[in-house]
Amino acid sequence: MQMAEHAIAVLREHLCLCDDLLPFRAPSGEYEVITDENKRVCFSHRNASVQFSLSIDTVFQHMTEGRITMKNGSPIPGLAT
Repeated sequence: MQMAEHAIAVLREHLCLCDDLLPFRAPSGEYEVITDENKRVCFSHRNASVQFSLSIDTVFQHMTEGRITMKNGSPIPGLAT
């Protein structure tokens, strides 16, 4: 099994998300980021027990709108070619 690359993303504000059951708010802060085998971007908060995933299109939209930035300008893991 190949070890997943990871990077750090910063959510500059809360994101309103919806899982299978209920909507929830992902808090702002730093998240470890990996890309899974389905090319979904998985976020894991560094100081809280919050995890969620987004499609790459949704991540790019949030990045364009300034809600998500990659720490130190690092690329999203698994998507660089």
